[in-house]
Amino acid sequence: MSNATRLRILRALIDDEGPVDGIHNDDVRGLYGKGGSCPRYLACTSEGTGESTYRDNPDFFAGERSQVARWLASSFDEGWAANWVCDLDHPGAPGWRAQLDWTVSVELPATSTTPLVLDSKTLLLAANEVLVEREASPARAELADAVTEVVNRSLGRAPSERRRTEELIGVLRAGA
Repeated sequence: MSNATRLRILRALIDDEGPVDGIHNDDVRGLYGKGGSCPRYLACTSEGTGESTYRDNPDFFAGERSQVARWLASSFDEGWAANWVCDLDHPGAPGWRAQLDWTVSVELPATSTTPLVLDSKTLLLAANEVLVEREASPARAELADAVTEVVNRSLGRAPSERRRTEELIGVLRAGA
């Protein structure tokens, strides 16, 4: 691929990223503005913390593969995560098809199996209230069994910890 094409792709990728405070790397700023001999790879990082004021101002590095690898490693060590790496000679460039990084996505089914998260204090109070209200019920043993099972699972406890849960919600007295 020609140097002019690499420079065009480099500029397009940086424009797509839209750095808020400009390009910090002097070599990349020179390539972007004046041109020159453009290396094959371009990488982009940003501050890894979502609360950082630098989050919207990525950093760029252009170089050969081993140089980009070292730069990404040192950036990561300083808390800057890789956003993407692009092969400027890739036949699909410019565009996402030229990127060498990867994306991880999670697709949840329409009927999610994500457990409902409850405040443990609220859960324990509700369980105890049900047990106190039904203390004279002939079905109290079955109810206590069901309530214990629900609370035990909600607390993320193993079945072997059931006795501790029974003590916690008042089905058993501690040490009984």
